Amino acid sequence: MARYMKVRFPQVLDEQIELQDSSFDTAGDAEESGKIVHGKRFGLLTVGFHLGSTDKLFRNFGNGSSELYTSEDVLALGSERHRKFVERYKQSKRERIRRALEYPRYALVNTVDPKGIMLRKVTKLLRHRS
Repeated sequence: MARYMKVRFPQVLDEQIELQDSSFDTAGDAEESGKIVHGKRFGLLTVGFHLGSTDKLFRNFGNGSSELYTSEDVLALGSERHRKFVERYKQSKRERIRRALEYPRYALVNTVDPKGIMLRKVTKLLRHRS
């Protein structure tokens, strides 16, 4: 990710990039990132269908991001070909299903699980099973 940032945004200095790689899920990212940002401005980059719940988790951990970016929007900036690809992707059946599946997760984070505790347990079960 840092290498990608350096290629796409050469104006960003090395000392402005801090990586967090100790977590394995979004709630963990939100919690651990708080140890890095300490109220600093930062941007949050993730896939579009994931942005709402990710932003909410970061805010619930006191790490409201300064700017929100979707990977699709960043990709679309590359060229006209990339923009068309992203537009087709956003209309695809796969993306519509992803957006539909994200809604319950977002609702869960907004209501009964603001720190993503249940989401962490499910992620851990799914990612660490044999």
